[in-house]
Amino acid sequence: MKKLMSKILCIVLIISSLLSVAVGCADNGNQGERNEDIYAVYNTYVAYAESNGEIPLTYQAWLAELQEEYHILGGKTGTTTIYNFVGVFEDLETGKRFVAAVSGGDTETGDLEASKYDTKTNNRFTNMKTLLDIGARLIENKDADISDLEEALMFERACIVVLPENGKAFNSYDFFNKPNPYFLYSKNGTVQMPFASTMKIMTASTALDYIYDLNDTLVIKSSDIAGGSGPDLQPGEVYTFRDALHAMFLPSSNTMCQALARTLGEKIYKINNNLI
Repeated sequence: MKKLMSKILCIVLIISSLLSVAVGCADNGNQGERNEDIYAVYNTYVAYAESNGEIPLTYQAWLAELQEEYHILGGKTGTTTIYNFVGVFEDLETGKRFVAAVSGGDTETGDLEASKYDTKTNNRFTNMKTLLDIGARLIENKDADISDLEEALMFERACIVVLPENGKAFNSYDFFNKPNPYFLYSKNGTVQMPFASTMKIMTASTALDYIYDLNDTLVIKSSDIAGGSGPDLQPGEVYTFRDALHAMFLPSSNTMCQALARTLGEKIYKINNNLI
């Protein structure tokens, strides 16, 4: 279990190292530079607020509000006909860390970009914030009334657990005890759902068992090419495993996910058959 936690931490660090570049802060020191990708999201928020007769926050205030209660340590979204979001978060007030997942909404109800800010049905981030509030409240008092938050949690599926403190590993036996010391809340937690790109977390977790040097490389093959999200990768291109993990998580490259799974699958096969 300690090894699993180390892999999760590695994945989190990979994602958060890039998030720190992407989000960072509104201004980069005294250079006055802003991240244009984040600013584009801000502009979408402004448009939505104004269309609803609201006065939007300034860019600086908007960024500050995003980081006011919880810090995103790492996460992955996935989109099919529904919206998924899995992440690791820290409560800035208590220092507690959570692993949480939400799934729901309907991508076919309208424009994807517009529906991101539909807080009642399709906003995975708003639903995740509500789930984190549920977890934070139950940490303070396991018998707390959460009916108001449950009413606000519009997604059909949600689950949140608290991580052990002080870097301790999970005690796997605790998961079979009642009450489970890590489990906080679940809504339809056993109902099957399409994973979409959140499955890339498990691909990375498995891959990290067999990647001994992130600077080792893989080669894209024609059989790896997949549609959907991600940059236009071509057969014959060579990437380090470090870059492969980045490409799989941030632009959510399906082709890179295929290449990584194939490369490590071939390695696992050779190990199991004593070929290396």
